[in-house]
Amino acid sequence: MQIYFRTITFFLGEIYLKKLIYKMNDILFILMLIYVFMLNFAIKGINDILFILLSIVFIINIYYNKNNLEKLPRWIGIFVGIFCLSMLLLSFTSPDVQESFKIVRRLIKYMFPFIIIFYCINDKRKIQIIFFTLLGSIFLEVIYALFMSSSNFYDVIFNNIPYRMQGYPPEPGKWPTFMLFSMKLEFFLSIIYILLLVQKQFIKRLIIFIPLLIGLIALFFNNTRMAWLIIALMFIIISYLYIKNKKILIMLLLGISIFSLGIIYTQPWIQQRIDNTLHMKDGSSQLHYMFVQDSLEMIKEKPIIGWGIGQFKKYYNESFRSDKTNYLIEKYHENTPVPYAHNMVIDLMVETGVIGTIMYIICYGYFLFFSFYDWYKKRLVSGLMFFSITLCFILHGFSEKTLEFNVIVQYFYCCLGMYLAYRKYEIRR
Repeated sequence: MQIYFRTITFFLGEIYLKKLIYKMNDILFILMLIYVFMLNFAIKGINDILFILLSIVFIINIYYNKNNLEKLPRWIGIFVGIFCLSMLLLSFTSPDVQESFKIVRRLIKYMFPFIIIFYCINDKRKIQIIFFTLLGSIFLEVIYALFMSSSNFYDVIFNNIPYRMQGYPPEPGKWPTFMLFSMKLEFFLSIIYILLLVQKQFIKRLIIFIPLLIGLIALFFNNTRMAWLIIALMFIIISYLYIKNKKILIMLLLGISIFSLGIIYTQPWIQQRIDNTLHMKDGSSQLHYMFVQDSLEMIKEKPIIGWGIGQFKKYYNESFRSDKTNYLIEKYHENTPVPYAHNMVIDLMVETGVIGTIMYIICYGYFLFFSFYDWYKKRLVSGLMFFSITLCFILHGFSEKTLEFNVIVQYFYCCLGMYLAYRKYEIRR
C-alpha cells in the first residue's frame, strides 16, 4: 500500500512539474514579448521591472528544465564570455572603477536576453512572434516619425531646405534621436529586404514591399549620410548573396542605381551633403576628423589598457582637445563636451587599449563569420538576417560608438538569441 501511494505521488508530482514548466514557458514568452516591444520606447522603469521578472522566471525555468537544455554553439559562448570578462577586468584598471564597472554591468545586462531566448523560447512559432513584434515596434516608430515630420516634406523636396527626421523625442537634456533612428532603420530595412526576397508569392511580396517603401522614405528624410551609405551597401550585398540569376541581379542593381542617382540628381541638398562629406566642407565632417586625430594622441600615451571604460569624455575634453578642434566647435556651434571619438574602434582603443579592441574585433568578427557561414554553406535565412544586422552594427561603428546606443545593443542581442534559437529548426528542416 505504501509503495502504491508513493507511485501515485511520484506521477502526480511529475504531472504537476510538467504543468509548472509549461506555464513558466508561457509566462516567459509573454514577458519577453512585452520586453521586446517596450525596448523602442526606452522607458527605464518599465524595462527594468520587465528585466527583473524575466530573470526570476528564467532562473526558475532553468532549475526545473536543466536536463533538457540545448547547447549554445561553442565558439559563440566562448567569444561572448571572453569579451565580457575582458571588459570586466579592464573596468578595474580604470581611474573611476565605479563608473567603468557600471557601464560594463549595463552592457552585460543588455546581452542577457539572448541567453533567455536561446534556452527558454524553444517554440518556432513563438520565436517568429517575438521577431515580428520587434520589427513591428520599429515600424510604429517609423509611422510616428513620418506623421510628426510631414509638415517639413514640401520644403525638403521643393524648396531645398534640409531636415533631419528623428523618431520618438529624446528625454529633456538628451541628444536628438535622429542617429539612433537611423540605426533602427538600418536593421529594419535590411531584414525587410531579405523577407521580400525570400517570398515566392507575388501578394506576399507586395505586402512586404509597403513597409520597405515606407522605411526608405523615412531614411530619405532622416538625412543621415552614414545610414544612406550602409543601406546602399546592404542592398547590394544581400542581393549578391541571395540572387543567383546574374541577369536578374544585374537588372536589380541597375534599377537601384538609377533610382538612387535620380533622387540625388533631383535634390540639390543631397548633392551638397555628399560634396561636403567628400571634401570635408561641413562642420560635422571636419570635427569627426579632428576627434579621431586628437584621439590618436591619447592612444599613444596608453596603448595597452587605455584610459578606462567611459573615461573618453573626461580626459579628452580636459587634456587632449586640440586648438583646431576648439576653433571648429566655436565656428559651427557644436555641443560640448565631446562624448566619444565618433569611431567605434578608435573609441575602444582610447578607453580599453589594444586588449579591449582585439576582444571586440574577435567577438563581433566571429558573429559575422558564423552567420555568413550559416548562409553560405547551409542556406539558413536566419544566418543571412543576422549577418546583415551584424554588418550594419559594425559599419555604423565607423562614424558612431554603436555600443553607446543602449536600444541598439539590446536589439542586437535579442536578434542573436532569436537567430541561434531559430537556426535549430532551419537545420532540422
